[in-house]
Amino acid sequence: MVEGRPLDEQLLERALRFIDYRPRSVGETCASIRKWGYSEAEAVGITEYLVECGILDDRAYSAAFMEELISKGYGYFRVRSNLVKRRIPSELIEETMKEYPEETEDERAAKAATRRFTPETEKPPEYDRVYGFLIRRGFRSEAAASTAALLSQFDSG
Repeated sequence: MVEGRPLDEQLLERALRFIDYRPRSVGETCASIRKWGYSEAEAVGITEYLVECGILDDRAYSAAFMEELISKGYGYFRVRSNLVKRRIPSELIEETMKEYPEETEDERAAKAATRRFTPETEKPPEYDRVYGFLIRRGFRSEAAASTAALLSQFDSG
């Protein structure tokens, strides 16, 4: 029951299938329910029910999503923007980003760039190519610059 009203079983089933496909945030789930033609009250009601049941948990979701993005080789800004895209509340994004491992960003940038720019020729990659790649991956400019400088100077011989 939601606010004294019985749950729409069909909506609940559809929402559960939607969440089962991949983990979702409350905001994503609510927005999708609205796109399906349900009212704001119905969308909020069902998402509140799913939160109460422990099926939707933005705090756990945002932490796990951040770890997934970091493991895929993305930097601070890319992680942050993806949390925004997933409709995580801004205060929870701030809380989640406090756990971002800033101390290893240089190391992770170097690893991502090395994977991307393995020496296929004897010529090192250009600074601008490495820097641009890392910026697009969301790394801070300092990490991108130091990694680009290092990689563009290596001697493969």
